[in-house]
Amino acid sequence: MEKINVGDLPFELFISGEQIKSRLKVLANEITFNFQGEELILLGVLNGSFIVMADLVRQLDLAVRCEFIKISSYQGTQTTGKVKSLLGLSADLEGKKCAHCRRYRGYGN
Repeated sequence: MEKINVGDLPFELFISGEQIKSRLKVLANEITFNFQGEELILLGVLNGSFIVMADLVRQLDLAVRCEFIKISSYQGTQTTGKVKSLLGLSADLEGKKCAHCRRYRGYGN
């Protein structure tokens, strides 16, 4: 498996950029099909979602509005066990079609 560094932290590459692009295209096609003719609100959880969300939006063929929130349960590299809101939602989502976009990461085996 390919090894990469982000800053001074070493990682093993788990999913290639091409695999991500391919999956986003499939996902965009599914979203476009399911929400055709409707306005969709994509709700991104900052900071991790914004690049993937931007790549996804570029592939969509429908009206879409992007909204963001920022939450955290970490202080440094350790979880506090409590989620706190750092940036709240500015839009009213009641009655709207929404999809949630966030970064996923896994640790360990």
